[in-house]
Amino acid sequence: MRAGYIPAPTLALFDALVTDFLSLPDLEPEDRVSCHAVCRALAARHEGATCIDGWFSGVGHDHSWLALGNGIIADMYPIGATGPFLVDASHWLIPWNRLYIPHPTLLDEGGRDRGHHDRIATELLGFLRANEQS
Repeated sequence: MRAGYIPAPTLALFDALVTDFLSLPDLEPEDRVSCHAVCRALAARHEGATCIDGWFSGVGHDHSWLALGNGIIADMYPIGATGPFLVDASHWLIPWNRLYIPHPTLLDEGGRDRGHHDRIATELLGFLRANEQS
């Protein structure tokens, strides 16, 4: 990968992810839609996207994002931002590389509820599949 270059297939995948993200319904407040659920649903739907759990910016800011390969990250439900964006975190010199900190067992620790996020992800995925067929 050349510096500043994101391959066309990765950009096409991101476009498809954003299209699905924008079609998601607003759920009831008690459902607490999260980055964890959104990323799980989108990763289940799109080959080439992998949901990563961890922290953003430092330990304590629980977050999930999508890895699209070659160090490219799709932050679909970003902390303190207005919508999905794509970053290149492929090299240690790129600041994004140090802001996304993977921690695979995050949702199993400290009273977090992996089951809740999985349940909401399943609901979101069902909506996307039903929406596709109509």
